[in-house]
Amino acid sequence: MLFRDGWYELPQPCRGHVEEYTTSSGVEAEMNCYEYIAEPTSTGYSAYLPAVPGCVSTGRDIVDLERRLQEAVAVHLDLPIGEPIVLRRLEKRSA
Repeated sequence: MLFRDGWYELPQPCRGHVEEYTTSSGVEAEMNCYEYIAEPTSTGYSAYLPAVPGCVSTGRDIVDLERRLQEAVAVHLDLPIGEPIVLRRLEKRSA
């Protein structure tokens, strides 16, 4: 789905809902799933989560950004430490 501002959703979108999955040991579990939008800055990246108003983060690169976003979501939503969180990036199409 292409949004008016040029952003589009990747396959399997999630909007702050819980997804069920099976661990490698065969145990059924759930994890929280959130989409985020990242934009380059002069020092790396900044990002926000449309489904979690006020939850933002920065990082030197995408890996650092996602690690920090996971921490920000957990703190912002008061989730238990170590709670599995899936982050999916919304990409902007190049013109």
